[in-house]
Amino acid sequence: MIFEQVQHFIFRSFLIVIILSGLTCQKEQMGTIDIHPKFQIYVDRFVQEAAQRGHLIDFSDTGLKIEFRNAVDVETGGVCRGNHHIEIEKFYWEDLTDADKEGLIFHELGHCELNRRHRNDTLPNGEWSSRMRGSPIPEELSAVINYSGVRREYYIDELFDEATPVPDWATYAPAYGEIANRQREQIFFTDSTFTNFRKNFILDKEDDFEIELEVDIYQSLSYVGIQFGGSIFESSFRIVYTGYGKIIIDSGKNLYGTMRDISNSPVIKSGFNKLTLRKEGDRFLVYINEQFIYWYEVPEFYSRVVESFKSREGDPQYRNLVINKINP
Repeated sequence: MIFEQVQHFIFRSFLIVIILSGLTCQKEQMGTIDIHPKFQIYVDRFVQEAAQRGHLIDFSDTGLKIEFRNAVDVETGGVCRGNHHIEIEKFYWEDLTDADKEGLIFHELGHCELNRRHRNDTLPNGEWSSRMRGSPIPEELSAVINYSGVRREYYIDELFDEATPVPDWATYAPAYGEIANRQREQIFFTDSTFTNFRKNFILDKEDDFEIELEVDIYQSLSYVGIQFGGSIFESSFRIVYTGYGKIIIDSGKNLYGTMRDISNSPVIKSGFNKLTLRKEGDRFLVYINEQFIYWYEVPEFYSRVVESFKSREGDPQYRNLVINKINP
């Protein structure tokens, strides 16, 4: 009897030790921080942005693991596996701008830490309402998000508060003729028709200006338009379109990445289309056939170089290139 009691006591003690050990291991595992060095800066930014909005986050209670995954997945750039475990597609990651890398990590932390689900509605101007947009993307829309400047501030606000109101920039659509009362001072003009061009011009940083020309995609199947801002694409902007009505407003890795991707735009017509890039204060405004398309923020540094662009072989035509300084 005594022997059985001793055996029972030993068994219970052993069981308690196992249970306590398991709880300890589980607690240590939950609190483990294992972040690949390439992601740490973006996790730090997430914590800082959260704190600025009244959310104290340090992952000490949940732990956090972010790593590159080995398998190539063409569908997603990253995934939250649950339990604060995030995997990022390495091939996809290396091709992103700094802003897009931040946006991707913030999106996955939105799932893991903030329990956010995908939100696929749009703002009045057609841009996404949330950084949490995700699969499945509606067929008529693009996954592109311009995650820069005031747009970035809005998307972070919305990430931490879904009730964030519609921002002013989402309804900003200035008419082409709004500067009719401002004097234009011609810097360059040619009424020639040509298949390619490159033009440098000099203006002060604070000067407003306007670049206009007409473009005929002709029989080309490529994206056709202009590149502006630098001698290499990494520091430049592109405004291009296709014959089937697709418009892309793009920039290089040193700037904002792709900013807008519009399909089946009724603005594009056959023959020549008039492209306008206008600088007003701290904004660039894009018009096609005098219809407002998009605006984006002027970067701190850029060159005054404008040139023709086509993505594939073809013979697009350009004519009536004019560059005007816009006086107050």
